[in-house]
Amino acid sequence: MNTFIQKQKDTHTAHVTKKEFEKGFIELMDQVRLLEQKVATKADDQVLTLTLAHRHELGTLQTEVLSLRKEVKQLRKQTYSPKPDAWKDRVMFSIKHLFKNMQFARK
Repeated sequence: MNTFIQKQKDTHTAHVTKKEFEKGFIELMDQVRLLEQKVATKADDQVLTLTLAHRHELGTLQTEVLSLRKEVKQLRKQTYSPKPDAWKDRVMFSIKHLFKNMQFARK
């Protein structure tokens, strides 16, 4: 810190005319505006890139969901659609089960 204070004491204050100050100020403001535009453009590019990547990912996920939905529907049809003679099998099983458990009187 001491060096900073010493440097301040050593430097001479330069006087600038109002016209030179305004010119320098305008140049500085132009540079700031240019930097702001570059930052805004860079940010817009980044947002656009991320948005496109997310859109692609959502499209992929949507396709996968539709495919899975189709598979689930097919599996449900296979599981829930009874065979044409399935009721006969159930009735025959019930009758056989009934006779097995029935006790006949012995003479």
